[in-house]
Amino acid sequence: MENVEYPLKVFVYGTLKRGGSNHDVMVRAGGTFMCEAKTAELRKLIVTYLPYLCDGHAPDGYQVEGEIFEIPEAQGLDLIDTLEGNGSFYQRRLDDFIELDSAKEHTAWVYYIMRDMDGEPRKSF
Repeated sequence: MENVEYPLKVFVYGTLKRGGSNHDVMVRAGGTFMCEAKTAELRKLIVTYLPYLCDGHAPDGYQVEGEIFEIPEAQGLDLIDTLEGNGSFYQRRLDDFIELDSAKEHTAWVYYIMRDMDGEPRKSF
Protein backbone atom coordinates (compact mmCIF):
# COMPACT_ATOMS: atom_id res chain seq x y z
CA MET A 1 0.00 0.00 0.00
CA GLU A 2 1.32 3.44 -0.87
CA ASN A 3 2.18 5.99 1.77
CA VAL A 4 -0.50 8.67 1.46
CA GLU A 5 -0.90 11.62 3.82
CA TYR A 6 -4.24 13.32 4.40
CA PRO A 7 -5.71 15.66 3.57
CA LEU A 8 -4.59 15.20 -0.02
CA LYS A 9 -5.34 16.89 -3.33
CA VAL A 10 -6.98 15.19 -6.34
CA PHE A 11 -7.13 16.76 -9.80
CA VAL A 12 -10.32 15.78 -11.68
CA TYR A 13 -11.03 16.52 -15.34
CA GLY A 14 -14.31 14.72 -16.06
CA THR A 15 -17.42 13.42 -14.36
CA LEU A 16 -16.17 14.15 -10.81
CA LYS A 17 -16.04 17.91 -11.46
CA ARG A 18 -18.71 20.24 -10.07
CA GLY A 19 -21.81 19.67 -12.19
CA GLY A 20 -20.45 16.34 -13.49
CA SER A 21 -22.48 13.14 -13.55
CA ASN A 22 -20.34 11.55 -10.77
CA HIS A 23 -19.85 14.66 -8.64
CA ASP A 24 -21.97 13.02 -5.93
CA VAL A 25 -19.08 10.57 -5.38
CA MET A 26 -16.77 13.55 -4.75
CA VAL A 27 -19.33 14.93 -2.27
CA ARG A 28 -19.56 11.55 -0.49
CA ALA A 29 -15.74 11.44 -0.43
CA GLY A 30 -15.77 14.69 1.53
CA GLY A 31 -14.07 16.55 -1.30
CA THR A 32 -13.69 20.30 -0.86
CA PHE A 33 -13.28 22.37 -4.03
CA MET A 34 -9.95 24.23 -3.98
CA CYS A 35 -9.39 25.73 -7.43
CA GLU A 36 -9.60 25.35 -11.17
CA ALA A 37 -6.27 24.19 -12.56
CA LYS A 38 -4.47 22.78 -15.60
CA THR A 39 -1.76 20.17 -16.07
CA ALA A 40 1.75 21.62 -15.92
CA GLU A 41 2.78 19.38 -18.83
CA LEU A 42 1.13 18.88 -22.20
CA ARG A 43 -1.17 15.85 -21.97
CA LYS A 44 -3.64 14.14 -24.28
CA LEU A 45 -7.27 14.21 -23.13
CA ILE A 46 -9.32 11.90 -25.34
CA VAL A 47 -13.10 12.03 -25.06
CA THR A 48 -15.09 9.04 -26.32
CA TYR A 49 -18.27 9.34 -24.28
CA LEU A 50 -16.08 9.54 -21.15
CA PRO A 51 -12.88 11.58 -20.81
CA TYR A 52 -9.57 9.70 -20.70
CA LEU A 53 -6.36 11.45 -19.67
CA CYS A 54 -3.25 9.86 -21.14
CA ASP A 55 -0.02 9.76 -19.13
CA GLY A 56 3.22 11.10 -20.54
CA HIS A 57 4.23 14.22 -22.44
CA ALA A 58 2.05 14.82 -25.52
CA PRO A 59 3.50 17.34 -28.01
CA ASP A 60 0.09 17.39 -29.76
CA GLY A 61 -1.79 17.76 -26.46
CA TYR A 62 -2.80 20.59 -24.16
CA GLN A 63 -2.43 21.77 -20.61
CA VAL A 64 -5.64 19.95 -19.73
CA GLU A 65 -8.05 21.88 -17.51
CA GLY A 66 -9.93 20.56 -14.51
CA GLU A 67 -10.50 21.10 -10.80
CA ILE A 68 -8.52 20.32 -7.67
CA PHE A 69 -10.36 19.00 -4.61
CA GLU A 70 -9.02 18.30 -1.15
CA ILE A 71 -9.92 14.85 0.21
CA PRO A 72 -9.83 14.63 4.04
CA GLU A 73 -9.33 10.90 4.64
CA ALA A 74 -8.70 7.43 3.23
CA GLN A 75 -12.38 6.46 3.01
CA GLY A 76 -12.94 9.30 0.54
CA LEU A 77 -10.00 8.34 -1.63
CA ASP A 78 -11.22 4.72 -1.58
CA LEU A 79 -14.60 5.84 -2.98
CA ILE A 80 -12.90 7.69 -5.83
CA ASP A 81 -10.42 4.84 -6.47
CA THR A 82 -13.37 2.44 -6.76
CA LEU A 83 -15.22 4.69 -9.20
CA GLU A 84 -12.08 5.12 -11.33
CA GLY A 85 -11.07 1.46 -11.24
CA ASN A 86 -7.68 2.44 -9.84
CA GLY A 87 -5.04 -0.10 -10.85
CA SER A 88 -7.22 -1.88 -13.40
CA PHE A 89 -8.70 0.83 -15.65
CA TYR A 90 -7.11 4.08 -14.49
CA GLN A 91 -3.85 4.44 -12.58
CA ARG A 92 -3.66 7.11 -9.89
CA ARG A 93 -0.37 8.95 -9.54
CA LEU A 94 1.01 12.29 -8.41
CA ASP A 95 1.51 15.04 -10.99
CA ASP A 96 1.97 18.80 -11.14
CA PHE A 97 -0.74 21.36 -11.85
CA ILE A 98 -1.02 25.12 -12.23
CA GLU A 99 -3.89 27.13 -10.78
CA LEU A 100 -5.81 28.96 -13.53
CA ASP A 101 -6.38 32.15 -11.51
CA SER A 102 -3.03 32.64 -9.83
CA ALA A 103 -0.48 30.40 -11.59
CA LYS A 104 0.18 28.88 -8.14
CA GLU A 105 1.63 25.37 -8.45
CA HIS A 106 0.06 22.28 -6.89
CA THR A 107 1.03 18.62 -6.69
CA ALA A 108 -2.06 16.43 -6.76
CA TRP A 109 -3.18 12.89 -7.48
CA VAL A 110 -4.70 12.30 -10.91
CA TYR A 111 -6.12 9.28 -12.74
CA TYR A 112 -4.49 8.29 -16.04
CA ILE A 113 -6.06 5.76 -18.39
CA MET A 114 -4.04 2.52 -18.49
CA ARG A 115 -4.42 1.76 -22.20
CA ASP A 116 -3.55 3.59 -25.40
CA MET A 117 -6.35 5.86 -26.59
CA ASP A 118 -6.78 7.20 -30.11
CA GLY A 119 -8.63 10.37 -30.94
CA GLU A 120 -8.39 14.12 -31.19
CA PRO A 121 -6.87 15.66 -28.04
CA ARG A 122 -9.05 18.17 -26.20
CA LYS A 123 -8.25 20.88 -23.68
CA SER A 124 -11.17 20.11 -21.39
CA PHE A 125 -14.27 17.95 -20.93
